[in-house]
Amino acid sequence: MKITPVHCGSYEFAQTASQHAERGYVLLSFFGLEYMRLYTASGQLMYSLRKPDYPYLQLLPGNFRIDFSYSGQRKNWVAICDMEGVYWQEETREVVIDCDDCRLNVPIVLPLTMQRALKLEGVFQRITRLLQQQTPLNLFAARQLTTSLLAEFSCDTVDPGVTDPVQRFKNAIDADREYRQTLEELNAGTGLSLGHIRRLFVRQFLIDPGEYRARGRLQRILDLFLQTELTPKEIAAQVGMCHVTYLHRFLARHMGVSPGEIRRRY
Repeated sequence: MKITPVHCGSYEFAQTASQHAERGYVLLSFFGLEYMRLYTASGQLMYSLRKPDYPYLQLLPGNFRIDFSYSGQRKNWVAICDMEGVYWQEETREVVIDCDDCRLNVPIVLPLTMQRALKLEGVFQRITRLLQQQTPLNLFAARQLTTSLLAEFSCDTVDPGVTDPVQRFKNAIDADREYRQTLEELNAGTGLSLGHIRRLFVRQFLIDPGEYRARGRLQRILDLFLQTELTPKEIAAQVGMCHVTYLHRFLARHMGVSPGEIRRRY
């Protein structure tokens, strides 16, 4: 991995734009973001974010397109860098950092407390000053400071002062009683990639979020069978299944029974 900053500065004005970036970005955002959508060079959506209620640090490898809108209350910093050994991995939907002795998968967005964001703002301010007078010593110091920003992403935890995105994800799963949304859609408000939030979910609740959701769905199905007179077709519709055959398959996989057997047994 080699990170070389070429420009760093702050932005505090309203702006709506679509830009193609050849170089990588390290971005610190405090407030004012209305929406942001990131795309690969081929046009595939990488990530989207809308009106986050927390500061965040963002790592964007080079050669991407960004559509964004900031309000007049905007405040963010951007360090534009040449990045070697930092790239987007579609399979995990995370950024990969190739270090000398390891390969790290990190989230594209890292939620922050305001206290931590203010501390990192000081790093961006120093990089900005160093790049204004590009002596060999200043350029060396700017590279080291920018690399230190990437180190923020390498810890597989979430700042404890941030409203817990894992709990937010769990709450979104629990609230989707009709099972209309995918896990990726339910995760949209956390600011973390699905792969990253999945690992944190397992660490905190000792169960994969997909399995947790399946158990909740099963309990919902049983409640509807035992507490209502709904037909299997109607119950399937209540839990987001477009056809009753999906209900039969779900019950066979998770309980080894058919809908009729549930009514007879219970």
